[in-house]
Amino acid sequence: MPAGFKYSLDPQEVERELCNQETIYRLSGGFNLDDDKLVADIFLPHLAPLAVDFATRKAKAVKNVKIYENANSAATSLKVEKNSLVYVDMYLSNGSKAAKVTAIDKGNTGYDVLTITLGAAVVAGDVLFEAGAASTGGTKGVYTLTISAAPTANDVLTVGGVDYTYAAAESDTAYATGADAKAAAANIEDALSAQYDGIFSVVAKNGKLIFTQLTAGIGDIPVVSVTQTGGTLVAAIVETTAGVAAVDATSPLNVANFLNYARVKVEAGATVTAIGQAFEIKESQLYLPVSAKCKASLGARFMFV
Repeated sequence: MPAGFKYSLDPQEVERELCNQETIYRLSGGFNLDDDKLVADIFLPHLAPLAVDFATRKAKAVKNVKIYENANSAATSLKVEKNSLVYVDMYLSNGSKAAKVTAIDKGNTGYDVLTITLGAAVVAGDVLFEAGAASTGGTKGVYTLTISAAPTANDVLTVGGVDYTYAAAESDTAYATGADAKAAAANIEDALSAQYDGIFSVVAKNGKLIFTQLTAGIGDIPVVSVTQTGGTLVAAIVETTAGVAAVDATSPLNVANFLNYARVKVEAGATVTAIGQAFEIKESQLYLPVSAKCKASLGARFMFV
């Protein structure tokens, strides 16, 4: 063997036929493989799902995993089919729950074991997709408006730009001062509930008006001001609980809009050719699984059997 040359005598794997080759339509031009989550020197196989951006001429590999063995909702690990593109710290979702992969054991020849607590039962053959984050229910924000000194006639409490004028007796244009701060708060409860319908629930309690977000993270703290007309009204609002929006795990991080044409080595400068149509795709024999959300995106241009 000549010095300076190194030969690999291992035969290259012959890829199996995965679809009706006559139905394949290849897009003209290539796309730069721009995906820093792929391991260098692996091969992206034929019909791997791709998220292609025509504006930048870049493509990412869509990372799905197929479940190898049933697992219940309390499982802290999942067995998945080998050769997936899963990586540590990615989030996997079944469409309703999502969780982080904290470790990967590739020691078994038949499957890989992911350390992950999904919180949902899975069945062999299910396909999980990569999500942007774990699913959380969020936290509803709570704001508390306290009337610390009861109003007298003609005092005005302004909440979110709406004036609430107090008077000795209730009328079409004023609210009764009541006997104390507790009564003054209760007397405008219904009006504030109507003002913030669909945003907050408003409850009067012991001189306080408690605004609770109906949807976690949605609804800014109301702006409150007091106008005294020789009166005594004192009121202020504070954030009791910070609102945190829920995280939706039903949305994939990337969704396939094309499939990969030819086996490509992952390396600097790698490009892929995208398939715009293919029929009779043998789903059970694919090297990388295609999720239900990817299939919906691919549409009628691709037929899976």
